[in-house]
Amino acid sequence: MKRNRKRKCQCCQELFSPDYRNSTRQNYCPKPACRKASKAASQRLWSSKNPGYFKGSDNVQRVREWRSVNPGYRRRNTSGDVLQDHCSVIPLVKQEVVELLPLETQSKTAALQDLCLAQHPVFVGLISHLTGAVLQDDIASIARRLEQLGHDVIKSNHRRAL
Repeated sequence: MKRNRKRKCQCCQELFSPDYRNSTRQNYCPKPACRKASKAASQRLWSSKNPGYFKGSDNVQRVREWRSVNPGYRRRNTSGDVLQDHCSVIPLVKQEVVELLPLETQSKTAALQDLCLAQHPVFVGLISHLTGAVLQDDIASIARRLEQLGHDVIKSNHRRAL
């Protein structure tokens, strides 16, 4: 493997170690002023090799046509664009503990919105995602069944512990 020898920067004339991936072509040190000088020299060299690039009446006409199709392109302000809305904070609501009614009574008495609004949106979304149900009636009945199942599991675990 070759050793990286120090070089003299063409801008500031100080010695620097070139980057190992570009050691054969790097002639400027990594200081910001020297990088700027390197870019300017590189552009001058490219322009001298490509003297007619994007010059002439046909290119002028092409650019004018493009600008007429894209009015205000350079005046666009991207600083106000938002990629994503801020998450809204769900306020904490003090909830009352209500005794569980038998399943038959629940389906007749519990209002649909009362049950859905009492649940966290993530819970409702999870039920909808897992079951494919999108109607509030279906989600409410599934939530009731899951709640009853949870109570049954808690009661059976409590009996085993005794």
